[in-house]
Amino acid sequence: DPTRLEAAEDAAVAFVQSQSSGSEIGLVAFSGLAAVIQPPTSDQQALVDAIRSLTTGRRTAIGSGILASIDAIAEVDPNVARAILPGRPGTPPDPVVKGAYVPDIVVLLTDGANNAGTPPLDAAQQAVDRGVRVYTIGFGTAAGAELDAVCRQQFIGREPAGAGGFGFGG
Repeated sequence: DPTRLEAAEDAAVAFVQSQSSGSEIGLVAFSGLAAVIQPPTSDQQALVDAIRSLTTGRRTAIGSGILASIDAIAEVDPNVARAILPGRPGTPPDPVVKGAYVPDIVVLLTDGANNAGTPPLDAAQQAVDRGVRVYTIGFGTAAGAELDAVCRQQFIGREPAGAGGFGFGG
């Protein structure tokens, strides 16, 4: 106690609630895929509700989560170029001066090793090229633990074909 999902949710909620009321925060969920679940907003209750709605998934596409986060930031900050994705050509941005950053950040919460999607180091390089800092927080135990009872049922005999659903990486 708590489960990894509960610990990650509690940490994310505490982070949201510790920010000033005007701070805009978005939520990207990733598992086999990544998607913006809550576009950047200053509505803390909407963020808490979105966080509490997450479930675990079968895969962990950390790099895809970072790239989706870059895109979410690009929607609200014209100084940040969209990520370059396979099948979506783009022009690499001029790298920022070493040590210079945009005010936007990515806080990455995960309980697993990357096993799907864009390699995390490739995605992290795109963040660096845009001056976006990425802070990573890992959740888990050295010995592992039983899956959360609420989430366990989706895994027993239900291996999805293809890329899996959305939730915290796992």
